[in-house]
Amino acid sequence: MVKVNEKCVGCGICVPFCRKKALKTYGKLIIDKEKCINCKLCIKYCQINALEG
Repeated sequence: MVKVNEKCVGCGICVPFCRKKALKTYGKLIIDKEKCINCKLCIKYCQINALEG
């Protein structure tokens, strides 16, 4: 499962790439684990390596 690490600044660049609309930003990225299918597109598009999985 994808996890958000301490590098996340909540920029939201990854949000539009989530096909299941499982990402939201509230100061920091929040992943809805019920919607997330672990495709890892968010990791690919995160420019500061704030996501792990």
